[in-house]
Amino acid sequence: MAKDHILKLLLVTVLLNYAAQVPYYIHQYYAPHHFLPNLYGTALLGITLIWFLAAYKKAASGQRSGYWLMLTFLVVEFAFYLQTQISQLLISHQILLYVYKPHGALLFVVFGIGYVNFFAAIYFIWYFVRHKRKFTA
Repeated sequence: MAKDHILKLLLVTVLLNYAAQVPYYIHQYYAPHHFLPNLYGTALLGITLIWFLAAYKKAASGQRSGYWLMLTFLVVEFAFYLQTQISQLLISHQILLYVYKPHGALLFVVFGIGYVNFFAAIYFIWYFVRHKRKFTA
């Protein structure tokens, strides 16, 4: 797959995951309890989005730093989802919990998008490592 195509696929996958956080938050926290977003969590989400967008822009323009920024973003994304799965396994003795026991269509879709990002991060890490020259030449 060409560098431009892989980057576009990555862009769509990751941005869909960020976009899914809005209806998730509204459904889980705002609608039932009128909780405002947590400042720390919102800032962290914003920082990681900026991190990803900077990595994408640099990688798409062929800058060497884009490769490293994107690779570190993907490793952190993978580690986040892996930690989540380990926690679910320890607490509920299941992984991919919301696939097996969805609590409504919205949560099924939002968590499904998250799980896709988990597995996509593994693939993209492999792809970036395997095709390093495409991104650093």
